Amino acid sequence: MPRKARIVTIAGARPQFIKLSPLHRELSARKIDHCIINTGQHYDYSMAGVFFKELRLPKPAANLAVGSGTASQMTAKIIEGTSKALKRLAPDAVAVIGDTNSTLGGAIAAAQLGLPLAHIEAGLRCLDLTVPEELNRVVTDRIANLLFCPTAQSVKNLKTEGIGKNVYNTGDLLYDVLAEAKPDKKYVDGFLRQHSLSKGEFLLATIHRADSVDVRENLTVLTKMLASLKTTTILPLHPRTRKRLVEFGLMEAVKRAKKLIVVEPLGYRDTLAALMSCRMVLTDSGGLQREAYFLKTPTLLLRSVTEWVEINRAGGSKIVGFDRAKLARGLASTDFRFGDRSFCRIGASKRIADRLAEFAR
Repeated sequence: MPRKARIVTIAGARPQFIKLSPLHRELSARKIDHCIINTGQHYDYSMAGVFFKELRLPKPAANLAVGSGTASQMTAKIIEGTSKALKRLAPDAVAVIGDTNSTLGGAIAAAQLGLPLAHIEAGLRCLDLTVPEELNRVVTDRIANLLFCPTAQSVKNLKTEGIGKNVYNTGDLLYDVLAEAKPDKKYVDGFLRQHSLSKGEFLLATIHRADSVDVRENLTVLTKMLASLKTTTILPLHPRTRKRLVEFGLMEAVKRAKKLIVVEPLGYRDTLAALMSCRMVLTDSGGLQREAYFLKTPTLLLRSVTEWVEINRAGGSKIVGFDRAKLARGLASTDFRFGDRSFCRIGASKRIADRLAEFAR
């Protein structure tokens, strides 16, 4: 009896673990042997292990434990470790998700071994190659054999770059996850009680990107912006951000801020509960701004660019960057819009699984 087709997905960061849940079930339903390589880019339990438990993901077939370091150091470790794991697992195809160092390192390892490569969330562009994630996206798209785009704009971006073969607009995998995991009122009320919050009377803030927290000047400005807020704000603190706040001597300013409630990183359902009940989101996260738009929650982007241009164009988010005046205007805004639901469609996991199953056989 011939063995089942095997697909290996390479992941290592919180957003990737979250998106794997519906895709894993769809691939398993198609009799695909789906294995996960966990690079260990996010190694804190609250950023990685909790999602394997919360979203019922299988135990990884390989744990690389690359840990922290510069982008070059991490990518090199991921390429080396992934290459060894792929040789052992001998997959028929490899999939990578998003735009992290795990995405790039995994893609290069697969390409160097001559393995068919699929990129989920292909074609996203902020048009600024100084942004680390943009470099990862562009390179991965260039070497991928199969490209799954979450939006019509991402398909157009690839076409502009001369990439038109095996490109599919599948919708956003994150929408499937949210639709399945969205908590009910009882759960949301419990979350609010736990953190002494009132619906519609608080903000949710997150910062974690390299250009936000690894540059002392930028993190100093963002810290001052958050500390100046007049509205109660819950701030789940990413381990990377916490480390830099301590390193740059900024943690005391965060602790002294009367309106900031600093908490550990939230589980996925708690994150959704916060999004469903806050007045507004302040973030540099690509995933959080999408979830906020899906749930019709206004977002202020603590970045100067965004790869999710559809959300900004629709009116669901405003770019404020590191500008306190823009932040103040954004907080006072009432003209956010959520009418474009073209990229809020269920079924991305099924569409991706169908193509991947064909690709691997």
